[in-house]
Amino acid sequence: MSKNQQFKSKKDIINFRKRYKKNYGVDLYIYARKQDIRVIPIEIYIKAAFECFKEENPDLTDIKTIHNESRLRCFLVYKQVMCYLANKDGYSKNFIGRKLGKNHATVINSCIRTENGLEVNDELVVKAYHQIINKLTENVGTIPENLKIKDHSESSVDTIWDEARRFLAQSPK
Repeated sequence: MSKNQQFKSKKDIINFRKRYKKNYGVDLYIYARKQDIRVIPIEIYIKAAFECFKEENPDLTDIKTIHNESRLRCFLVYKQVMCYLANKDGYSKNFIGRKLGKNHATVINSCIRTENGLEVNDELVVKAYHQIINKLTENVGTIPENLKIKDHSESSVDTIWDEARRFLAQSPK
């Protein structure tokens, strides 16, 4: 970008818009894309899902990572719920698929199967969902008090946690 195209303040942008309107007779609207901030990194979702699977199935020692090609339902459910949660948190299906070595169609299928399992209260899906949510809340730590910089201090709507809390409040224990 050349020097005359860089703007450092809102005032510069307003002046540029006025000059553009004066010179060309066209109103110019400038939209700045809001920075993409995710609360939980995708690696934490993957780690939490695999840890929950291993806690529930310690006897299955041949499955070493979440990238394993096993077709065991007890394994796939954790992977599918992880895809569903990450997608609800705002990650694209393509991105999740790439992280798992799959394509977006696999992630779409995972999301559909998880939604269906939650709707009909499939015991294995609901259990995996609760375990992963609990593991994620364990992994989300507190911000140290000595943190001096405040990047991204504006509040954000965290839909996945709101949805999880509503689901937990509805489901019988």
